[in-house]
Amino acid sequence: MFGDIRLTSGSVVVSILEIFKQYKTAQWQQKRFEILQRDNFSCRCCGGDYNLQIHHLYYQPKLKVWEYDNEALVTVCESCHQSLTFELPKLAGIIAFKILSSNIDVVKINSIIEEAKL
Repeated sequence: MFGDIRLTSGSVVVSILEIFKQYKTAQWQQKRFEILQRDNFSCRCCGGDYNLQIHHLYYQPKLKVWEYDNEALVTVCESCHQSLTFELPKLAGIIAFKILSSNIDVVKINSIIEEAKL
């Protein structure tokens, strides 16, 4: 289809095909079910219960898809997953840039995020 596309993050190269293979493993299926149960089999964004998927809030190149902390994974419906994957990263990038370029205390922001815990 697309061949073996590779993503580079620093010195780490990640194969898209390898990532897709990880989603077929028993380890991922177990983690996926754990997150679905935690979220009561409903979308954390809209509350829907149809066509549910697990969304990674962020990626780290050295981790397998099932190795993330549960706080990094949320249950979402297909529609919300599309928004999270394709529409909101632009906004997140703009916000991150504004924070860094405005000398806002990132440590304080991290503590606010810790207190909020999904």
